[in-house]
Amino acid sequence: MRWLSMVAALAAFAVAYFYLKNPAQAVRGDRLSLWGMNANTIGQTAAPLWMFCLYLGLHERSRWWKAVGFGVSLLLTLIILGTGSRAACVMAATGGFFLALPFIKRPAIFALLTVTAIAGMVIFQSLRPEEITGVGRMSEDLLKDTRSGIWSYAIKQFLDSPVIGQGWLHWGTRSANVMNIYLHTIAETGVFGGVMLFASLAIVALRMLKMFTIAARSNIDKSTPFLALAFMAAPLVHGLAESATFLGTSINALMLGFGIALIDRIPEMAQSKRPSFRHIDRIRKSTTSSGRGVVVVRLRKRSNRVQLRQLHK
Repeated sequence: MRWLSMVAALAAFAVAYFYLKNPAQAVRGDRLSLWGMNANTIGQTAAPLWMFCLYLGLHERSRWWKAVGFGVSLLLTLIILGTGSRAACVMAATGGFFLALPFIKRPAIFALLTVTAIAGMVIFQSLRPEEITGVGRMSEDLLKDTRSGIWSYAIKQFLDSPVIGQGWLHWGTRSANVMNIYLHTIAETGVFGGVMLFASLAIVALRMLKMFTIAARSNIDKSTPFLALAFMAAPLVHGLAESATFLGTSINALMLGFGIALIDRIPEMAQSKRPSFRHIDRIRKSTTSSGRGVVVVRLRKRSNRVQLRQLHK
C-alpha cells in the first residue's frame, strides 16, 4: 500500500504542477483535463489512488506514512472535484464509506472523517480555483440525464443479437464505450455473457460473506475484509455509469482484481493468527509433568485442530 500511495503521490503532484504552471491549458469546458485525457478519465483514475492513500492514512502506524496518506488523499480529493466527474465522486465515496466502516464503533473518528470530507468540498467551492468550476457543474448537473442515449444504443445492440451479442463494439478503430459495464457485457456477449458475469459476481458475493464470517471468528485485523469490500464495490458501482473497468482506460480493473484476490487470502491470514503446533510444543516442554499440564496441552491441540478444520470448510 505504501508503494501504491507513492505512485498516487507522483501522479497527483504531476497534475498539480501542470495545472499551476498553465491553468488555462489544463482546463477544458471548466473541468480539469490534461495530456489529452478527458475529465472523467482523470477522475476515475484519481478515485482508486485516493482509496489507496486513505487506507494508508487510516491504518498505517508510522506517523510519517499517515501524513503521506492523508496529505496525498487531500490533493487527490481536489483533483477529483476539479474534474467535475459525478461517477468518480460516487466511486470515491463508496470506497471511502467501506474503508471508514470499521471505525463506526468509534463514533468520534467516523464523524471526523465525514465532517472532513464535507469541509473539503465546501473549502474547494469557496476557493474557486482559477478556470475550474467542476464542483458547480456537478451540483447543477447532479440529476441531469447524460447517459440514456448511449444506454439506448447498448440495449438496441443487445436486442439485435440477444443470445451471443454483437461481439466487439467499436466506432471505426476505437472501442465503443456505452457508459455501463453491465449493458456493455450483454451488448457484446449477449445473454450468455451476462449470465456468466452475474454468476461470477454472485459467487464472489457469497465468498465475501464467508470471509467476513471467518474474519469475525479469528484475530486478524478487521479492516482487511472491509478493504477487500471497498476495492470490489467501488469499481462495480462506478460501472453503472462508465465502462472503464472493462475497457482498461483506468486502474479500476486492477483494484477490482486486488479486492477479489484479497478475499482468498483472508482464510490464510486467519489461520496464521491461530496458535501453531510449534507454539503448543513449547508450552508442553515448559509445563510440569503434572496431570493438569498435560490436559491443558491436549485440549489446546484438539481446539487448534477443530479451528483449522472449520477454516478449511
